[in-house]
Amino acid sequence: MKKNIIPIILFIFVLTVFILPAGKALAIGAAPRALEVQYIPVPQATTPTTAEIKLPDYVKYIYYFFIIVSGLIALGVIIMAGTIYLSSAGMPERTKDAKDRIQSALIGLLILFCSGLMFKTISPDLFQIEYPKPPFLLTDISPGVYLCKTPVPIIQFWQERKQLGDSPTKEGADRLSAYSKQINENCILAYGGDIQKDYIDQGKHLYLVPVLDKQQYGAIVFEESGFSGKAAVFYGAGTNGAVQELTQPTAWQVPGRAGSIKTFILDFNASPSSYAALYKHIDFNRKEPALAPEIKQIPPNMGAGGFNLAQNKEIGSLKVEGPIFVIFFKTSGAWQTWNQNTEIDVYSASDTNLNDNLMGIWNPSCAEPKPGFEPPYRNFPCAGSIVIVSALE
Repeated sequence: MKKNIIPIILFIFVLTVFILPAGKALAIGAAPRALEVQYIPVPQATTPTTAEIKLPDYVKYIYYFFIIVSGLIALGVIIMAGTIYLSSAGMPERTKDAKDRIQSALIGLLILFCSGLMFKTISPDLFQIEYPKPPFLLTDISPGVYLCKTPVPIIQFWQERKQLGDSPTKEGADRLSAYSKQINENCILAYGGDIQKDYIDQGKHLYLVPVLDKQQYGAIVFEESGFSGKAAVFYGAGTNGAVQELTQPTAWQVPGRAGSIKTFILDFNASPSSYAALYKHIDFNRKEPALAPEIKQIPPNMGAGGFNLAQNKEIGSLKVEGPIFVIFFKTSGAWQTWNQNTEIDVYSASDTNLNDNLMGIWNPSCAEPKPGFEPPYRNFPCAGSIVIVSALE
């Protein structure tokens, strides 16, 4: 038995005293090419995949591999020898042989674990369990439209989140957590509809968060519930209402109350076939077919287009083609100050008669004089300006 143990002890001594320290001092500088042999994954050790693996990692892999294999063999020997021992009543020699096998298996396991202590003494990090670092799980800011009671660091969160990636430092993670807490305590993610009571008068700050530069959100904020009252329109626009794609969230000030909100996603690849046709009379000029409609289209590669209409433009019906919003403003030039509260009327589908809509009571100067009638005359639906937004609800 002693003759069998001595070579094992010598092997462990050479491995721990000479090979492992040399491996820690020298990294194998082979070219990073794939190995010809596929290694079995071993728990707690780096599985070799290229010739660039360092010697300490290789030794650790071999050590843990032999620990697992030897443990399984020793377990099998102990089970088998235990079975022989229990079934050898009255047979002293078989009983003694079974005891010797169990003893040898236990001694072998003891040697393996003692060698582990030697490894740990020479290389303390050998037994350091390295769990794979999980991805950063701090909840990201969901894309969309946020209505907040106070200014919050949504833009800072967005910028730092992109910079830090999935493995932020502790300081970076703490900052993001503080940002996230502030956002969660002061904001709601608006999906469209009436605003909850505690945000109607306090929701003064609007944030539009895009989807990693791919989708851009917009919103129409109405002063009253049910999409009524004056409203302000918000989307990625530059000076004079010119639309532009966002590369990060934008912050806006809500000019009045926030009773209800309609949200949408700008589409910068709008089909050329999308348009709004403005007809002077109801039923798409059915009684005057020779009267051509006024066609308004979104400029190419833009998510929205704004136009001034002829002063007090009379519009009796509207045809909508494609996934667009048509936003009428009561006054001329209002589309250039779209983020200020003003009177608007919003459509996402065709309407054969605008007389019974909000536009039907706008601007008394749209009245049509009638012979024999005294003012006030009958009003036509009319608008001063228009914005067409290529959008998905």
